[in-house]
Amino acid sequence: MKIKLLACLFSTLLVANGVYAINLPKTIDCPSVSNIVSEGIDYVAEFPFGQNTWGAYKLKSKYNTNDDWSFYMIFPAADQNDAFTKAISLMKGLSPEGIQSEDGRTLCYYRNQEQVAVATNPPDNYD
Repeated sequence: MKIKLLACLFSTLLVANGVYAINLPKTIDCPSVSNIVSEGIDYVAEFPFGQNTWGAYKLKSKYNTNDDWSFYMIFPAADQNDAFTKAISLMKGLSPEGIQSEDGRTLCYYRNQEQVAVATNPPDNYD
């Protein structure tokens, strides 16, 4: 499951690197950065193909919206403790951007100067 989560996270965030401030339809309420920060993250995991490259994620939360979301972010960190600490710090500096995918899945993108993060609806299901 860990590899599957990391693969999904990596591929989603690769797409996000090419997205710039595309407006979502007004019917979609992306989670606010403050709600993402207040919910925090559930897991961090090191990518097997990137030295000191970590992913942080929360598989399911409403983030004070009407819908369930998953949240993912990739960033450099020295170890697991550093990854948890950095994830929260980096989340606070995100600015929202967004796009509606063609397959009906909503992807809300967030960016700061160095990182890209994404909230996905419907949330990913890895049961």
